[in-house]
Amino acid sequence: MKFKLGGNQYIEFATDVAGLEDIARVKPSKFFIPQWFKDMKETINQPASPDGSVPGRFERSGDTAKKWHSGTVKRCPAIVDLISEGFIIPMWCDFLLQNDGTILEWDNKNFPYGIEYHNTAQIYN
Repeated sequence: MKFKLGGNQYIEFATDVAGLEDIARVKPSKFFIPQWFKDMKETINQPASPDGSVPGRFERSGDTAKKWHSGTVKRCPAIVDLISEGFIIPMWCDFLLQNDGTILEWDNKNFPYGIEYHNTAQIYN
C-alpha cells in the first residue's frame, strides 16, 4: 500500500505475508479516532467555589469568579496530532493480555504469526 505524503514524497507499507493487506489494511490514523474522543466536548464549565476561587486555578474575583471554563484535551493540538496523524496497521486478530504480564493469548484465525513478550531476563540492568 502506498500513500502520498505531499510533493514527491510517499510512504509504502509492504509485507511478505500473503493476504495480510486484505485482513489488516493500513489506513491513515484519522479513520481510527475513538468514538469517546469524537463525543468529547471542547470545554469544561464548572462553578467556582463560594470564596471565588477555583481549585487548581488562579484566584478570580467579580463576575469571572462565578464560573470558569477550560478546554479539554480535544482542544490541545498535540493530542489531536497524536491521535489523527500517521498510519495505523490494525491487528489481524483479538489479543488477550493478562495484567500480570505472564499470560499471552490470541486467536489468530489460523494465521501463522502471533506476538511474544520480552521477559526480565532479556531486559536486564
